[in-house]
Amino acid sequence: MTAMQGSFLKIVVVVLLLLVGAPLIGSLIFNVAAAAYIMQMMGMVSDSQEKAAERRASDFQGVKVVPEGAPGLVALRNFDDFEQTRTVSLNMHMRLTDIRRGDQNAFDANDVEAYLASRLPVLARAECDLIVKAFASKCAVNRVSARPTEDLYQVSMRLTFVQREPFGEVAKAPELNYVEIPLNLNDGDDKSIMTDSWVSQRTRYYDAVAKGCAKIRAQNKNCAIMTLTIASTPQRGSSAIKVNAGARYAILQ
Repeated sequence: MTAMQGSFLKIVVVVLLLLVGAPLIGSLIFNVAAAAYIMQMMGMVSDSQEKAAERRASDFQGVKVVPEGAPGLVALRNFDDFEQTRTVSLNMHMRLTDIRRGDQNAFDANDVEAYLASRLPVLARAECDLIVKAFASKCAVNRVSARPTEDLYQVSMRLTFVQREPFGEVAKAPELNYVEIPLNLNDGDDKSIMTDSWVSQRTRYYDAVAKGCAKIRAQNKNCAIMTLTIASTPQRGSSAIKVNAGARYAILQ
């Protein structure tokens, strides 16, 4: 009999005693103590279940992975499904003309908030199209928002995706190491761009992310794109903005 089964049996016995004996004993103190004991036993069962789940969460296809509880291991095990830790995060300073680019619909300059409410989801879906073209089989919008900052708008998006290329081969070993590899997409310092070149610049970043993972897979036989972060900062005294961009990959070796 396992420890979990033993704990469950204790709970059943105590409940039966309460049902049969409570009318005879009639003691409030006994009932309170018994209830406390039941809660304790239930806590033991819950703890045991949580520990079992943790052990299951530290393996990949039945092979133990270290460190235990590696942050992206769940995403690796659910490689073909959306997973909340696999994200593209964008924080972009844009002019209203950049947000409107390509939009032929009428625009009420006195109600910019209403316009943004209808326009931002369109931009987010277009961003997903860029990601799918570069490295994803599918993409979904988690959230998108914008707030004014002087003469610019700070547009934030959080997207999730499923990687198009397979994870790759995993070495046959008694234990696997989970490793994350960062990549600076600017190859150094922040990049200075004009806001009207946002789309072309992000397209270059997405292509670089795909190429980076292909290079890692060629060396390690497996690679997963975990996160991509692109953020901008306005440059004082200039119409340009500085962009910081980086990606993180995960491998098992």
